[in-house]
Amino acid sequence: MPWDGFANTRGLGGLPLRGGGTTTAGVFRSATLRFVTPAGWDDAWVAGVRTVLDLRNDDELVPRADAPLPGSAVFRDAPTTAAPPSEMDRVRVPLDDVDDVALWDEIRSSGLDGTPLYYPLFAARKPERCADAVRAVARARPGGIVFHCGAGRDRTGLLALLLLSLAGVSREAIADDYAEAARTVPSVLAAIGAPDQDALIDASLRRHGTTVHSAALDAVDRIDAEAVLREGGLTDDEITATRARFSSHFNV
Repeated sequence: MPWDGFANTRGLGGLPLRGGGTTTAGVFRSATLRFVTPAGWDDAWVAGVRTVLDLRNDDELVPRADAPLPGSAVFRDAPTTAAPPSEMDRVRVPLDDVDDVALWDEIRSSGLDGTPLYYPLFAARKPERCADAVRAVARARPGGIVFHCGAGRDRTGLLALLLLSLAGVSREAIADDYAEAARTVPSVLAAIGAPDQDALIDASLRRHGTTVHSAALDAVDRIDAEAVLREGGLTDDEITATRARFSSHFNV
């Protein structure tokens, strides 16, 4: 999206549905919002955004010099981060559950971190966290919604996969969405002065005999989004409301 200061930000409208047709506009995925200017927030408002959903962990919300907690990203807020306008709702759902150190040790020691390879394991172990994030989308007020994490790849990618799977988007389109977000991450990392992760991630994928796109396809195939979300407590009404965000126009 050409909104001033938004990084790795794309709409999830216009994606092909398995039964024919495409998703409608109004749900957007993004990386860190630390570079967004007041003009950028105006751009998002004019585009219909009324809710910002933050998937980050508590320790990412303030500038810190120490090492991140297991599962946390390294992109903490800059002191100059511009807040969304007061007219926008702000919702936080820390997705990672960083207190489960054993899970994140398992993900990292298995070489899954930073790739879609960890999604099936996380969805199986943390259906409640997955449901909490989708519920925030389902319950958001009418209008568009931007959800984001740090780089706009891992946590944002998992939520995008769950939402798009639930909406009935084709598996190829979901994998394409993930791969495009991953392609843009290096520019986000460079902008915040963080080291490039591509070499490490590529090596992990090669060890598992796969690629970014193939790993995303495999995650889509292995995760029954509706079953995971129902196990996590998502209700029939919330599932219907989530699907409606991709199949009917918002009241903006």
